[in-house]
Amino acid sequence: MTQVFIFCWCGQLLTYQSHELLRSSYIGNWYESKPKSRKLLLIFSERCKRPTVVKAAKFFSLSLSTLIIILKSSYSYFAVLRSVYIKKIDCDSTCLCNF
Repeated sequence: MTQVFIFCWCGQLLTYQSHELLRSSYIGNWYESKPKSRKLLLIFSERCKRPTVVKAAKFFSLSLSTLIIILKSSYSYFAVLRSVYIKKIDCDSTCLCNF
């Protein structure tokens, strides 16, 4: 679980930083720069509008929301297995008492 947390955390940071690039490019004094630089900054800003997302196996993104989904699913599986195991132990203990 620690490894999954690290990957999801890093993916979330990368996505956040990609959003910050757009904001930072707009906050700067772009209007004082040369026309060629403004044009390049405009192209850069358009590219930054699409967030950078780390994907695992090109199937799902690595972010904190993905980590929460994984944790909820893991706990659900654990709870089901635990209840089945407890029922099996209770069944075995009652069966042994009948002998």
